[in-house]
Amino acid sequence: MAFRFAGILFLLLLATSIVAQDIDYTSNENWWARPDMNDFADHVPMGPFYDRQDSAKADVFFIHPTTYYRGLSANASLKNQTSSRLTNVVLLNQATVFNGSCRVFAPKYRQTILKEFMLKDDTGRVSYFDIAYSDIRIAFETYLKEFNNGRPVVIAGHSQGSYLAQRLLADYFENKPLYDQLVVAYIPGYPLPESNFGTLYKQIKTCNIPNETGCIATWQTMNYEGTFRFNDRLDGRLLVYTSSGHRFLTADDSLACTNPLSWRSDQVTIPTDSNPGSLISVTRPGHMPEPKKEVCDATVWKGKAVVTELKDLSFNSTGGNYHIHDYGLFWVSIRRNVAYRIENHLSVSD
Repeated sequence: MAFRFAGILFLLLLATSIVAQDIDYTSNENWWARPDMNDFADHVPMGPFYDRQDSAKADVFFIHPTTYYRGLSANASLKNQTSSRLTNVVLLNQATVFNGSCRVFAPKYRQTILKEFMLKDDTGRVSYFDIAYSDIRIAFETYLKEFNNGRPVVIAGHSQGSYLAQRLLADYFENKPLYDQLVVAYIPGYPLPESNFGTLYKQIKTCNIPNETGCIATWQTMNYEGTFRFNDRLDGRLLVYTSSGHRFLTADDSLACTNPLSWRSDQVTIPTDSNPGSLISVTRPGHMPEPKKEVCDATVWKGKAVVTELKDLSFNSTGGNYHIHDYGLFWVSIRRNVAYRIENHLSVSD
């Protein structure tokens, strides 16, 4: 009995320490990437790619996806060694796409454990999401105060990071003066209901042309099988954020989607030979191969970026869902597009 009581007490103390933690984002210790640091977002693959953060005219605020899979608390400690290693791998594969035209800022935060995104009961979940979001808000406010200096900003994320970015866009950009600095938001890997446009977002729109600014580009990469599995598996499980707060995603929800090859939301298929390069996942810096051309196609269907032709099976899927490759399959397309939008934003601003 005493052992059980001690175990419960330990868990309560652990949870309390997670909630009570006060994070100082003026310290580089609490960032995964910043332009004044040597970090995993500084690398580039082989080929004609360069880290140009020193001369970049815009910034990206990048919110990493879930890398906390197992643990005793619902929110990760910033010192969790396993999730730290995985987050650096994520930066290497995802955040590096921006270093050709942006200074990269990627905060650490008390991310919510993966299993909380898959439950049917929402009891407690929102409070765990709020802990993660509170860190992102403080990090972003620190970024604005200490580093931004009126520069154009790109908001980016993936999966849990995209969910948090959806909230950040609503709180800091929608109908706010900061909207004028928003180049674009790349937030793939988490559902965004189309019904949020006109409610949660009235000024911010979905991206419909390649050089549009002040818009959201979002997609979830799957094949047709994965689309059906996604709807069956996550109906009534995944929470989405709306103007009325959180609610469960349903199979009837229409989802926003931008084709990451054409940067349009129409249903025109962009063929495989028009894909300029896909980056296979890597785990160590210094071992980033040159992106491979003509790996896959993409078309928008039922709110997903659907792949019907895949020429390299290194880009594996889970039940037809290419979630972990939302950036990798379209890496060169994203890198080119962010530079294009920044150029347009600067020309319009001038």
